[in-house]
Amino acid sequence: MTLRSFSRQSLQLQFVALIGTFLVFCTIALVTMRSSLAEAQALEHARATAGTVEALGNWSSQYRGAWFLSEPMQAQVGDILDHGQAHTSVISPAANKASATVPSKGDVAQPDGDFHSKDPWHVQRTLSEVIERMGGGEQFRLTSDRLFDPRNPPNRFELTAIEHLRAEDHANAEYHEVSGDRLVYAKRVVVSATCLGCHDRAEKSPEKIRSKFTQGWGLKEGGFAGIVSVSVPIPASGAATVFQQMNWAAWFAVTGSLLTFGGLLYWLQVNVIHKAKVLKDYSQSLLDAKAGVKVARVDLDVDEHSSRNELHRLSVAIRALYRALLLAQADRV
Repeated sequence: MTLRSFSRQSLQLQFVALIGTFLVFCTIALVTMRSSLAEAQALEHARATAGTVEALGNWSSQYRGAWFLSEPMQAQVGDILDHGQAHTSVISPAANKASATVPSKGDVAQPDGDFHSKDPWHVQRTLSEVIERMGGGEQFRLTSDRLFDPRNPPNRFELTAIEHLRAEDHANAEYHEVSGDRLVYAKRVVVSATCLGCHDRAEKSPEKIRSKFTQGWGLKEGGFAGIVSVSVPIPASGAATVFQQMNWAAWFAVTGSLLTFGGLLYWLQVNVIHKAKVLKDYSQSLLDAKAGVKVARVDLDVDEHSSRNELHRLSVAIRALYRALLLAQADRV
């Protein structure tokens, strides 16, 4: 339908078509905005997670890792670099220090256990396993194309991110993609001075590192170390989810908007479309009237002469034109 043919349709049809198109585009815009906001929310979540993981790695790298105590009945602690035995000791509240004396009433006995040494990467992975077990759907890890542990190779996204971020020249460079209902994110990790304790040259690394790994050395301070890779679920953005998340204020705003829109439709129907139809029918009756036959007068308002309403003024103009035609016909006779 061309623009001219559309403009020749009834005002009611034009209005319904335009309003329908408007509502369709509004719906598309709202869905798109909701999806975009959900993705932005997931991205901020991934950034916060990556920052936490990087901070944890920097902290543990200051000490070339961390030691964890596990009691005999505790679950597996995962990969470790070294271990040591924790012996029974007694803490006396009175002495406020450890002693090897027989416990007395009020003393606290510490059970036997093992100390396990983990390097910064294992510390980060342990945290990842704990968070993943919490069931939030969040996953993260530290990886690189030059890594210590060959069991931790980068996947397709991480290889793409590494290639992209290696070329970046600032420390806070990041890269992300949307994969199905998840956002995958990578942040560039820069080699710090503390990293060189294990990643400078093999001969400068601790013996427990050299005995366990065969690669991962040769990094330079300020250079590219790898990436923090984070995968987080994108919050659902469907209509049902939106309705479930709406509070009373949101429902009040939606209800008010719908009532206002309904009032607009009613006003337009009564004050524009209906009155335009009345004027059309009145004009047609004037054209069809036989000579000498009076046509009932149509007034859209009690005092149309003083009204600023365009339709009221048009009604006045139609009657004035009709009177002028009657006078012209009388003069001819």
